Amino acid sequence: MSMQFKALTSDLVPALQLVSKAVSPRSTMPALTGIYMSCQDNTLQLVATDLELGIEVLLDVQAQGSGKSVLPEKYITEIVRRAPMDQVEFSLDESTQDMRITSGQASYTIKSLDPTDFPLFSRLERGTSFSVNESVLKRLIRYTSFAAATNDTRRFLTGCFASFSGSEITFVGTNAYRLAKMTVKTDSSIDQEVSVIIPAKTLNHLERFLEDSDETVTVTIDERQIMFQKGNTTFISRLIDGNYPDYKKIIPSSFETETTVEKDEIFHSIERAALFAGDDSSGITLDIRESDIKVQSRATEVGSFTDKVRAERKGTDLRVVLRWQYLADALRLLNDGFITIKFAGKVRPVCLEEKADEYNYLYMIMPFNTES
Repeated sequence: MSMQFKALTSDLVPALQLVSKAVSPRSTMPALTGIYMSCQDNTLQLVATDLELGIEVLLDVQAQGSGKSVLPEKYITEIVRRAPMDQVEFSLDESTQDMRITSGQASYTIKSLDPTDFPLFSRLERGTSFSVNESVLKRLIRYTSFAAATNDTRRFLTGCFASFSGSEITFVGTNAYRLAKMTVKTDSSIDQEVSVIIPAKTLNHLERFLEDSDETVTVTIDERQIMFQKGNTTFISRLIDGNYPDYKKIIPSSFETETTVEKDEIFHSIERAALFAGDDSSGITLDIRESDIKVQSRATEVGSFTDKVRAERKGTDLRVVLRWQYLADALRLLNDGFITIKFAGKVRPVCLEEKADEYNYLYMIMPFNTES
C-alpha cells in the first residue's frame, strides 16, 4: 500500500519549521530544496539538509502503508500551517508521485521530487560520545557563537572552537576583532579530550531549538562530523577543517585601567550614543576617568552626542574608541548589576568577565587604532 498518514498540525508545523532550517533553497540539486518524508510503522521521518547541516525529526502518526517522498519546502510548510483543521492527511499516488494533502474541505495536490535523489545522512555510530545538560549547551552557544565571523575567507573563523575534556567544556567564538569564551563544568565525564570547530550556523539553529531545561543532549563526534540528539530530534553537522587561532596568547594578563559601572546605565548610554555612531562598525569614544565614564559619538553631517555615567576607576585615565555594537552585545548577556570593564591599553584588548559557580565567561573587544 502506498504512503498514507494522518498527523496533528500542532505536531507537524513545528517539526517542519525546524527541519526547514537545513533546506538549501538555492541549491542546484532540486532534492535539497525539499523536505524528505518517510513513513513506516506509524512513524514519520522528516529530514532536510544543505550538505553541511542535516536535521531529522521523528513523529508518531496514524499511517496506512509506507513510502517516501520529497516535497518542496516553500510550499509544504505553509500548506500545513494554513490547514483549517487540527489534523492533516497525506496520500501519495506512486504512479504520478503526486501528494494529496487534505484538511477538512481544503485539498492540495503537490508534485513530489524524486526521493532517490535525496542525500540521507547516516547517524554517527563511532567516535566520542557523551551527554550534556540542555540548558548548559544552550548557554555555551548563546554566549559565544554571536562573536564568530559571518563571512570570512578564513572559514575557521565562521565557526566556534569547542573543547571537551573531563568535566569541562569550553566554547570560543571570534572574528579577529572580538572574542567570546565560556567554560562550564558538567556532571558528565568525557574520557578522551576532543577539540573541534563547529559551524556557527549549525550552533545558532541548535540554540534556538534547545530549551532551558534539565533534559540531556547526547553529543557524538568523529573526525568529520558532530551529532546532537535530543528526544526525537537529531542535528548532524560537518566540522570545519583548519587550525583555530591560539586565542590564549591574545588574552591580556594585566590591565592598565579598570572601571566599575552599573550595567544598565552604561548600556543605555551606549544605546543613545549609537544614534550618532552610524552602522555597527562605527565607533564610540569612552573616556575612563576617576569617578565617571564620558561617552561620546559623532556623525559628521548630523551632529554629536555626549553623556556621563557614574563609575569607579582603578589605574590611570584612558580614552578608547570601540564598536558600540560589540560592547552592547556583551552587556545584553551579562547578569550582574555592576560590571567591571578592564583596559589593557589604548589600542589593546578591552575585557569583560563574569564568573559563577557553574561557568566562567570572558568577552574581549579590540579597540580602533586612532593613533595611526
